Amino acid sequence: MSCRGTPARCRRACPPLWRNSAGASRRPSRRARKQPPRSARKSLPNWRPRNAPTPRVRATTAAVILGAPGPVNPVRDRERTPVTASIPGLAQPVAGRETCCEQGWQPGLKLRQLPAQSPGWGFGGLGTAGAAAGGAGCAQPAKTPSRVRAGQARSRFAGCCRVHKYGCSTDDTGPAEECGMSFQRRAPRWLLWPAALLLTLAAGLLLAWQPLIGPALYACTGEQDPREQVKGLASYVYLQLTQPLPDLAPYTPIRYTDVSPFGVNTFLEQEVEPAKVARSLDLIREAGFGTIRQEFPWEDIEISAKGDFWDHRWNVSAWAKYDRIVEMANERGIQVIARLDNPPAWARSGDRGQSIQGPPDRVEDFGDFVEAVVRRYRGKVRYYQIWNEPNLYHEWGDRPVDPAAYTRLLQEAYRRAKAADPNCVIITAGLAPTLEQGPQNLSDLAYLQGMYDAGARGSFDILGVMAYGLWTGPTDRRVDPQRTNFARPQLMRAIMVRNGDADKPIWAMEIGWNAMPPGLPATPIFGIVSREQQAQFAVDAYERARRDWPWMGVMNYWFFKRASDAEKDQPFYYFSLLEPDFTPWPAYEALKAYATSTVVVYPGYRQEDDWALEYSGPWQKVEDSGAVLGAYRRGAAGARLQFSYWGTSLDLVTFGPADPASVRVTLDGHPVRATPGQVQGRPALALAQSAAPGRHTVEVEVAAGHELALDGLLVTRADHRWAYVVAGLVLLTAAVAAGWFAARRLRSTGG
Repeated sequence: MSCRGTPARCRRACPPLWRNSAGASRRPSRRARKQPPRSARKSLPNWRPRNAPTPRVRATTAAVILGAPGPVNPVRDRERTPVTASIPGLAQPVAGRETCCEQGWQPGLKLRQLPAQSPGWGFGGLGTAGAAAGGAGCAQPAKTPSRVRAGQARSRFAGCCRVHKYGCSTDDTGPAEECGMSFQRRAPRWLLWPAALLLTLAAGLLLAWQPLIGPALYACTGEQDPREQVKGLASYVYLQLTQPLPDLAPYTPIRYTDVSPFGVNTFLEQEVEPAKVARSLDLIREAGFGTIRQEFPWEDIEISAKGDFWDHRWNVSAWAKYDRIVEMANERGIQVIARLDNPPAWARSGDRGQSIQGPPDRVEDFGDFVEAVVRRYRGKVRYYQIWNEPNLYHEWGDRPVDPAAYTRLLQEAYRRAKAADPNCVIITAGLAPTLEQGPQNLSDLAYLQGMYDAGARGSFDILGVMAYGLWTGPTDRRVDPQRTNFARPQLMRAIMVRNGDADKPIWAMEIGWNAMPPGLPATPIFGIVSREQQAQFAVDAYERARRDWPWMGVMNYWFFKRASDAEKDQPFYYFSLLEPDFTPWPAYEALKAYATSTVVVYPGYRQEDDWALEYSGPWQKVEDSGAVLGAYRRGAAGARLQFSYWGTSLDLVTFGPADPASVRVTLDGHPVRATPGQVQGRPALALAQSAAPGRHTVEVEVAAGHELALDGLLVTRADHRWAYVVAGLVLLTAAVAAGWFAARRLRSTGG
């Protein structure tokens, strides 16, 4: 008998041939030559390591150790001499194939366990009383035992070696000798279909991740790392199920959303040379920014005493540099948001601590300053922001924050500013996103509600927020009070709607991502991204706000540049778009390319004087209190209106009856017929209904002999994202179910 091709540890006791389930000779696989698992070694009394010497025993193919009657077991009890018996019906070698018996013990059959009175394990199907046609069985238990799950596999061992699950046969005289031979169990065929399906799905996911799945998850979670995307998707689904977003009144007509959304923060008062101020404003205009948020520090204008606007240090007017900034901005068509804060030393008594941002002792002094600034720049500056981040301890003068105290300051400033210029627009302080609940720092959500509780409604025109992304991108849609991400302004909007201010907009006073170098010895308290990510996130932030938030107006990027690089060791320095020497970073170039591209009207109720609308011909602005926002535009015959919009439906809201014959409309180069309808109880002309989601170009011309009184536009879109998600889940479920049914069918037919 030859044992070539068998593992070295089993050559002492083995059948002459190794065969697969089809009966063909083959060498055992690497898996088949492995040692028994550690958990099974204790049950192998004579098990030895792979390279340990083994007593030479005589191999047999005609005998199987059956064990002594009763409880005697040759494996467990080595003191007893095992009983050997020849198997009836032993087949002689035929055509190179050798088996133990003709019917009972067949090579390659499924592993079955012997009854309790029969020791050990065996290969082959054990029949009931007697053997199948052709000969007596190798063992004849009373009934067929159930299949052992762990052994539902095709054996690669073609002999009758049976003492133990991991054992081999021994001679017919000596004690039971375990050789440690193992066998490889092949998975049942019915498992192949589910396995193949899962492998196919996994391969498809890997192939589609980069072009499809990764971007889709980024658009949902704001994450770019695959592991974080998967975790972010799970949390997003959980939040959608447990914390549905409240009504944000997206199609409410809102003032002050008709301006360009592109703004940027500047520190032009720190530039010593007027030429640098001019160059900065030129670069701002070239990049498409229509607004700058510029600080007008109280301590730098009314410096020495109340009513003293002279800079005695340089013997010049304290107004001079701010006058220059306003004039240069107006020359270039750039709007200015004047941020009013930082009281002078004379306005505060006692210990100032380390912060100069605290409120004055008398709010009337601040009211006088606000009125002086608004009167000086009436007609030149329209927007004024009152204070900055009063919900932070440091910004409130190193004292516990107080929304009621800030509300009193805001009310005084609002009253005095409107007295100086009724057309000015007052913006609240941008509230810093934080999760703390006081007493030093207070959550922006709790602070805003505290302002409403103190009577802030009616004392501002625009709500200011800070829309930082921090550790995730701008497409993060996980809206949660316990998260400080770019989606947080939606929670602020919900508070406004709940308190009756749905018709007021939100402006982002600061947005941005920090590109601090990894080697900087400072804590990245603002998050950290690369310069390339900073550029991508900046563009995506404006795009998301314009598409999804019709109540969002100007978004001011933080920030344009600093006057010097003295603060390069501080993390906040790396928000900048340009270096102090005017060297641009990628974010500046990306925003420039985006802001200067073709303007688009995004979903929402848009005013008739929206910055994205292009009028030509005889149009006239008419003020009327009966109009939606107090005014409308009247176009005579030949007047034209052109614009691009992004959405699925478009309606023109008219002031008065809506006559389809009064306009000729072209949509994407094809003439369409307007149909009369209503929008929020007002007459309207429907120009597009259920168009393909995306960008469309519209041209409207007033027909001869008619007039058009345009009171606004309503752009809507049908959100099909959930439909896509549901369809994907249905397809995946169907594929898994098909694989399961196929596996069941194969198993039931014996496959």
